[in-house]
Amino acid sequence: MTPRLSQAQRALLATIATETDGAMDATSETKTTAAKLIKRGCLIVIPRQDAPNRLVITEAGRALVGAPDDPDGVATAPDAAQGAPGGPSVETPPPEVVVPAGKLARLTALLRRPEGATVDDLMTATGWQAHSVRGALSGALKRKQGLVIVSEKTETGRVYRIASGAAA
Repeated sequence: MTPRLSQAQRALLATIATETDGAMDATSETKTTAAKLIKRGCLIVIPRQDAPNRLVITEAGRALVGAPDDPDGVATAPDAAQGAPGGPSVETPPPEVVVPAGKLARLTALLRRPEGATVDDLMTATGWQAHSVRGALSGALKRKQGLVIVSEKTETGRVYRIASGAAA
């Protein structure tokens, strides 16, 4: 079943798909539309400090608008695309893995310990209440970062940890 796209979503994906590098700078006009497409896995955002964030189309996004796939993830420079002999090809850098910062980084560090961490440990490290810690575990770390967090009940209470071999 093909997901439905609004006109704005389809237009944004088509525009990005036609770009040489399959990416474009985010603007205030594309913010809401891009956010929905990022959630659906059609776009990836690459944050930049000194410039607007970059929106990069994914294979799923290309498929939705019928754009040809970009095998190897290699975009060619305009000269090379027009058949200039010996034209250099420019490799698109892989999207950066967003590493949590601040309190989320503290949570992640505690969860990566072999002994894991209890909700009390996580509350002490962040200053948050228990429901906020649990929300961060399920929302920011599991859903947004894609980490696999396991829990087990022990004599001292429930212990959470990041499963070995988990992403990010």
